Amino acid sequence: MIAILQFTKVFDEPNGHVIVGTLGVAIAICIVASEICLLREERKRTEADQEFRRQVLQYVNGRSQPPRPPVLEASDNVDIVNTPAVQIYPSQDQIQAAQETLFANEALMLPPLDLRVKLAHDPDFRRNFEAIALGKYPALAAIKKGVAREPLIAARFTRSRLIPRHPYAEITKDLMKALNKPFTATSDFLFEIHLVNTSDNPTTVQKITAEAEINGNWVVLPEFHDLGHYEIVFDDDGEGQPKRRLSKPDEADVKQLSSIWLELRGKELRRGVGVQGWIAFEISADSNVFDKPVMNRVRLVDALGGLHPVITSSADPPDKRGRLRYSPKVLEELRRS
Repeated sequence: MIAILQFTKVFDEPNGHVIVGTLGVAIAICIVASEICLLREERKRTEADQEFRRQVLQYVNGRSQPPRPPVLEASDNVDIVNTPAVQIYPSQDQIQAAQETLFANEALMLPPLDLRVKLAHDPDFRRNFEAIALGKYPALAAIKKGVAREPLIAARFTRSRLIPRHPYAEITKDLMKALNKPFTATSDFLFEIHLVNTSDNPTTVQKITAEAEINGNWVVLPEFHDLGHYEIVFDDDGEGQPKRRLSKPDEADVKQLSSIWLELRGKELRRGVGVQGWIAFEISADSNVFDKPVMNRVRLVDALGGLHPVITSSADPPDKRGRLRYSPKVLEELRRS
């Protein structure tokens, strides 16, 4: 450049140095502008690639449509190349590998008890969990080995009610409230539970525990063994409300509560063996506690001490048919007293 300027005798001009300096600044500006344009185009390509990767992950998770490849605008600094489709869209093997990795991470993130519940109740989750090769994910290997040795019991509520122990409890409560006196009320949690062993490991149920949240604290509830205190009548509208009828319910519509222990005591639960029955737990607390729903949790304890929570399943919601009432024996005892 300097040789050209000397040849054209620019340096001999009175303002030659000024002209040379101006040209130098102009050249520097052009170089900087060109670099900025290249950086902007590179940033566009990076952002487009990141957006494409995000769409691929969403597509793998089943939360979106197939991803669109990144589209770049033609410019003097970017050459548009027709990329083969195999480089734009993930292959089926890549999608399956990504799905498996996401599933493995999901399983690792679950607390141990939640993982057992998921494995016991969700056949698809259990199938995907068992399909993962043992040595493929080292962090998951110990969990898979432990699960393979343990029984899995899927237990769910088919019916649940909270009923005052005494038929006249509500009258007593209203009277004590009018006198502004504290009153300890006793009620019974009645649960009908269906359970089945979904693993290949046979086991037995040693005990069933229940807790209730009272004034912010979880309290262990004692079992109430006299299920003959109640009976269930199938003369309702399907929502637990009695139908209007002139005659009494037929004897065929009245069922006794069959204890779940009659089916469980000493019985070995093998894969696919299901058991259903009732169990009751006593809860005593200030009467105001029962003015709102009482939170509870019920768990089975197997022969190895493993816990199996009883859940309300969305796939098999509780049966609302039938209404619980006090048995004639209880009403007769009240009449005599």
